Amino acid sequence: MDKDTNKIIREFADDIIKEARSIMASDIGVNQKVGFNTLKDSDLYKQIETKVNENGNDIIIDTLFNFYIVYVEWDRPPEYGKRPPIDAIIKWLKRKNIVSSNQNIRSVAFLISRAIWRDGWKGRPILKTLFENSSDKWENEWADKLFNNIIKELTEYFN
Repeated sequence: MDKDTNKIIREFADDIIKEARSIMASDIGVNQKVGFNTLKDSDLYKQIETKVNENGNDIIIDTLFNFYIVYVEWDRPPEYGKRPPIDAIIKWLKRKNIVSSNQNIRSVAFLISRAIWRDGWKGRPILKTLFENSSDKWENEWADKLFNNIIKELTEYFN
């Protein structure tokens, strides 16, 4: 891959990250249970990266998210399976400095776990929206840039 093509592909990869963050900062990032956006500036928001790889003539852009995106996207039905583990909720509570006393933290974690199990939650379609928006951006902008770059290379080669 030549320098100009590499630059165009890297710009597209950077735009994928920007678009993912824009989606998380939009109404899609609003947690219906609490009524505000819990994704903007979250670890999920911050921990996105892309890797550009070549496989023969194919260029592959891998977009990597924190594994937690699976849970954010999933529509959990009410009373589905087991309750979420209290220990995981305690870690989250401590990391977010939500509960200060160790005596109270287990009770709060238990109540959160029970509420999640009882009510379920509505998933937030980040990846689906990202795929749709990136496909549109590819068709309307990046494919033309790449095509024009290839034509430029061919013109230079045959001149």
